[in-house]
Amino acid sequence: NVFFDSKVLSYRNDIEELRSTVLVKDVFWSERETVDIEEPGAIRILVCGNTGVGKSTLINEVFGEEVTKASERARGVHDVKNSIICQHRPGLILHDSGGFESGGDKEFQQVKEFIIEMSNVTEMKDRLHVIWFCIEMNSPRVQQKAAIEFFTIVSQNSDIPIVVVQTKKDEFWDLQFGKARKKFVNLAEMEAYADEELRERMVLIEEELSDIKGGRCDSVVAVSKEDHKSIQELTEETARCFDHEKVRMLYIAAQVARIDLKVDLAVTKTMQIYERILKTAGGVSAVPLGNTTCRVTVAVVVCKAVVNAFGVPSVTAATVQQIVKNVIWDDMGRNFRVLTADCIATVGLLGTLSLWGAPVFLAASAVNIPIVIPAMAELVLILSCDAILILVRAFEDCTHQCLGQPLMKDVEKAALAYRQFAKQVHQEIKDLIAKFNIIKVFQVAKIKIGVEKILEKYTQLFVEQSEVGASQHGSNHGSEFSSVSSIEIEKAQKAR
Repeated sequence: NVFFDSKVLSYRNDIEELRSTVLVKDVFWSERETVDIEEPGAIRILVCGNTGVGKSTLINEVFGEEVTKASERARGVHDVKNSIICQHRPGLILHDSGGFESGGDKEFQQVKEFIIEMSNVTEMKDRLHVIWFCIEMNSPRVQQKAAIEFFTIVSQNSDIPIVVVQTKKDEFWDLQFGKARKKFVNLAEMEAYADEELRERMVLIEEELSDIKGGRCDSVVAVSKEDHKSIQELTEETARCFDHEKVRMLYIAAQVARIDLKVDLAVTKTMQIYERILKTAGGVSAVPLGNTTCRVTVAVVVCKAVVNAFGVPSVTAATVQQIVKNVIWDDMGRNFRVLTADCIATVGLLGTLSLWGAPVFLAASAVNIPIVIPAMAELVLILSCDAILILVRAFEDCTHQCLGQPLMKDVEKAALAYRQFAKQVHQEIKDLIAKFNIIKVFQVAKIKIGVEKILEKYTQLFVEQSEVGASQHGSNHGSEFSSVSSIEIEKAQKAR
C-alpha cells in the first residue's frame, strides 16, 4: 500500500479518464458535478487597433507570449478570420483586425461580418470571447476619429464584451510633462499638470465612446508597457466582463499578469474537491481498498485542477504530481492511516460474511470515518498547496527574468527551492485539520480562509526570494538563481 502510488502513477490519468467516462453522474464517488476534469479549451480574443498602437506589446505583457509585430506584416493584407495560434500556448487564440487607419469600407465590412458570424456561433470553444479595442492616447485627432468610427461598427454588431484599451499612456504623460516644464518651475506642479492632462484625455475618450448610439463598452483601461499595475488592471477588468464562468477560467489560466487570480481559481477548485472528497471518504470507509482507490483518484483530480487553473501548457498534472512526490511530498503518515482503514474495512467485510450477514461492516465504517476523513482532507490540502506554491514560485522567478510562462525546468527548479518550506507548510495544514474532530473538518469556509492565509504567507516569501535571486542573477553575470544551494538560501533568509 505504501508503494502503491509509485507503481501506478503512469496509469493514473488514463484510469481517471476512464472512470469519468464509465461512471454515471449520480454515483456518489463521481466528481463530475463539482470538478471539470476535461482539458480546457482556448480563450479567443480579437485585438483591434491601428498599426503601431502597441497590440503585440500588450499581448506579450498580458500573456507572456511573443507574436509577430504589426510592423512586420504588410498593411492591407490582414484577414481577421485567420487566427494567430501561439506555438507554446494552446490555450490562447488571437485575431487581429489589422490597422484601420486607412478607413476603407472593405476593412470595416470584413470585420463587421466576422463579428456577426462569431456572435452567432453556438459552440463555446469556437466563439469570440472578448474584444480588445486599442486606441493610442497620443494619436492625432484624425486617427482617433477613424478609431471611433471603427468602434461604432464593432460595438453595434456584437454582444461580445468589449474592453477599450488606451495604450502608451506613459508617452502621453511624458509629452505633457515636457509642456509643463515651459509653464512651471516646481517639479510637483509639472507632475500635477501631466497627471491632470492624462486624466482629462482618458475621460474624453471614454465620453466619446459612451456617446455612440447603440454602442457597447464594458470597460475602459489605460495601459503602458512600463506600468505593470495598469496591465494587472486590464487583466482584472477583462476577467470581470465574462458572463460564463468557464470562459473566465480560461482567461485567468492564459494570462500571466495576475498570478493571484490563478491562485484564487486553484483554491476555489481545491475546496470544491475538498467538499466532495469528505462525502466520498465517508461512503467508501467500509469498502476494502476503497480508501486507497479514493486516495489515488483524488491525487489525480487535485493536480489536474491546479495545473488547469495555472494554465501551464508545458507541464502536465502527472508531471506536477511526480515532482511533488519525488521532491517534497512525505505521505507516510496518511499512507499508514489509509492502510489501517483498509485493514479494518476488510475485517468488517469478512466478519459480515462469516456471521451470515451480521452488519459488522457498519461498525468498521464507524471506526474508519474518524480516521479516513481527516487523512483525505489533509491529502487534498497538502497536495494542492504544494502544487500551487511550486507553480507560484516558478511564475515569480520567470517574471523577474522576463520569461513569461514557466517551462518544465523552471517548475523543477521551483520545486527544489520550495523544498525548504515544505515541512512548515505541511505542519500548518495539519494544524488546520483537526484529526479526530469531524465537525471542524467539515467547516469548509474556515478551512478555506486558513489555506488562503498559508498561501499568502509563503507567496510573499517567494516574491522576496525571487527579487533577491534576480539581483544575484545580475551581479553574477548571468549565473542562475537555481544554482544557489538550499543551505545558502536558508542563511540568506535567516540574515533577513
